[in-house]
Amino acid sequence: MKIGYARISTQDQNFNLQIDALKNEGCEKIIRDTMSGTKEGMRRAQKEGYWTQHAPFGYDNFRNDSDRSTLIPNKDAPLVVEAFELYSKGLDTMEEVRRKIRKKGFKGNKQVFNRLLKRETYIGKIKISAWKDEEETIVDGVHDPIISEELFYRVQDIIKKKRPHEFIRIKYNENLPLRGHLNCHECSGVMTGSGSLGRGGKYYYYHCQRGCKTRFRADEAGKVFIKYLSSMNIKKEVAKLYKEIIKDVIKEKEGDISSKKTGLKKRIIMAKNQLENAQDKYFSGEIESDTFNNAKERYTKIIGSLERDLNDFNVDEMLLDTQINFSFNLLKDLDFYYLNASTRFKGNILGSIFPENLVYFDKNYRTPNSDSIISLIANIAKVSKDSKIKKVTNNGDQSPSAPREGLEPPT
Repeated sequence: MKIGYARISTQDQNFNLQIDALKNEGCEKIIRDTMSGTKEGMRRAQKEGYWTQHAPFGYDNFRNDSDRSTLIPNKDAPLVVEAFELYSKGLDTMEEVRRKIRKKGFKGNKQVFNRLLKRETYIGKIKISAWKDEEETIVDGVHDPIISEELFYRVQDIIKKKRPHEFIRIKYNENLPLRGHLNCHECSGVMTGSGSLGRGGKYYYYHCQRGCKTRFRADEAGKVFIKYLSSMNIKKEVAKLYKEIIKDVIKEKEGDISSKKTGLKKRIIMAKNQLENAQDKYFSGEIESDTFNNAKERYTKIIGSLERDLNDFNVDEMLLDTQINFSFNLLKDLDFYYLNASTRFKGNILGSIFPENLVYFDKNYRTPNSDSIISLIANIAKVSKDSKIKKVTNNGDQSPSAPREGLEPPT
């Protein structure tokens, strides 16, 4: 591998010496012709699937048995796989993934890592840039891929759909579990918390960051909050009704899953037919190889994206009941799980249930808006008899997915 790379470097040096010699003789036209001929030669090699540039991270330059330049995976290839797999999970930002693999040997900056995640080279493809009257195209390379196409295009979907968002970094403190999840009742600003030494030891308080005098003991607010959560616990006799309503809410928001799946299947069949049509035209000589390669690349991407969307629907449909059952096990004893959770997980619970934060005032909690599931719980928890439950769910003035009033269940 190293010999092949050294040979390429020597050829480049000889070519540069020839160019310098021509420059000294003033043969500018010869230089342009030479450069143009070299460019065309490189493009011909690329169209045949051969790599003509410096190897990207994870590969080494290599000369095959036909003395043609290509690529071969090296010791860094597993880092490429790890980078794609980590980012495909959607749990880490691009920069967080870069830092993780940098500790294992990746030396590129943010821009280099961004390009790495977009390189078709890693699925055995070669991108040929537009030149003169030729459009940009992607062809199959003769080198081995490092990752699967499914993983590559899953990452591309995430990159395209990612949107920058603002968020508050909360410092977790077991004595201040509500820090970052409370708003001041006077100015609506996000409240912070800190400890203060007193005669009996150290006490913790939540207080406003905007100069308001709002301040209260963290332990007292915590006790009231546990009662607040316990008021939301689901009763066994209404658990079945909750599930049915939630399924209706999901269906209302997401639409009919079966009809969406049918639409995706039709689009997949159409794209496959178009690809087969392009193949027929290529084999019959109606279109050139470049045109066919462009069509193949385009339809392959479309089919892959549609199949991933269809697979997501299938997975979501299979896991829906499991997820709902798990959620209801949590919601039946919400106060118990909260009390026994780690400080970080408590923050996750708070962020999921109360996305717009809570307001604590006069030993009571309230929030202007809440998650739709919790809104349902708050509404139905106010009644205990089946007749009253039916009255609440049939109330045309109160939508189960968007209640008018804030979440204020009885304590």
